[in-house]
Amino acid sequence: MNYDEILTFLAILDGGSIAKAAQTLFISQGTASTRIQQLERQLGFELFYRQKGVRHIVLSPQGREFLPLARQLYKLNQDAMQLKRNSEITELNITALDLINSLVFSGVYKEFIKTHPDILLTIGTQHSSKTYPLIEQRVSDIGFVSGKYNFPSVHITPLYSEKMVFLYHQQHPFAVSQNAQDLDVENEIYLDWSREFRLWHNQYFDFTRHKKVTLGTVVMLPNFIGEPELWSIVTEGVAKYIIDKFPELAFSHISAPPPEHVIYVIKHRFLDGKALRAYHVFIARVVEFISSTPYRTLLYRQA
Repeated sequence: MNYDEILTFLAILDGGSIAKAAQTLFISQGTASTRIQQLERQLGFELFYRQKGVRHIVLSPQGREFLPLARQLYKLNQDAMQLKRNSEITELNITALDLINSLVFSGVYKEFIKTHPDILLTIGTQHSSKTYPLIEQRVSDIGFVSGKYNFPSVHITPLYSEKMVFLYHQQHPFAVSQNAQDLDVENEIYLDWSREFRLWHNQYFDFTRHKKVTLGTVVMLPNFIGEPELWSIVTEGVAKYIIDKFPELAFSHISAPPPEHVIYVIKHRFLDGKALRAYHVFIARVVEFISSTPYRTLLYRQA
C-alpha cells in the first residue's frame, strides 16, 4: 500500500463518493477506483459495500476497522514530509534599524526571497541598543545597527559608511546661497543619527534653540519635509530616496561635515551550522548590493 491509495481512501470518505474524491484529488474516477481496488487486494478484504443504484459510500466492517489505521498512516506520512521540508529549509532571523528594513534593504530582501527559497527570512525592526541583546540571546542571527555596544558574545563588523547631506526644498533660500546661516534651526526636521552626529550638530548649530520637530525614525521624514522653509540632515542615500518621491526637494554636501554614518553587522560569536551558512549567503548578497551603490563606502571585511 502507498500514500496515494491511503489518501484516496480517506478522500472518498470525506466526499461521500468516488466522483467527489476524484474531483478533490484532481484525478479521474477510473484512477480513484483503481487505487481502491489495489488497496483492497493488498489488505485482502473489501473496504466499502458495493450496491447498484447506491451512490453514497458505506464502509464495510473491515473498512471501519481499517479507518483509524489509515488516518495514522496519513499523519505519519505528513509528519515525515514536514521533517524533510524542515531539513531543506534554514531559518534566518534578521533584526535591523527601520532605516535598513524600510529604505536600504527592501529591494535586497525581495530579491533574496526569490533567489533563495531554501532560506526562510524572519525580519524584525529594533533600535540598535535593543538588537544586541537579541543577538546575545540567539533570538536573532543577524543584526544591522548604527551603534557599538559592549556585549562580549556579540561580534561587530563595520558594513558600510555614508556621507551626511543637507536636504531642503528647492524654494528654500539655502538652495541659492548654499550658506548654512540660511538654515534656521527652528525649521529643522531633526534626526538623532548618532552620538558623534549630536556632538557635531551642537557645534555647527545653536543648540539652545528649539528644532521644528525631532523624529524617532527617518521613515517619518517624508510626512514633514514638504514645506519650503523646512530642512533636515540625512544620509545621501536617504536624500536620493526622498527626492525620487518628492522632486521639489534637493540635497547638498556639507562643507564641514559630521562623521559619516556607519552601519555595522552583528552576529553571535558562536553562530554555527545551518544558520552560519545562511548568514554568509545573505551577507554576500548584501555586500554585492552595497558595492553597487556609489554613495556608500563598503567597509565589510570577512573575519
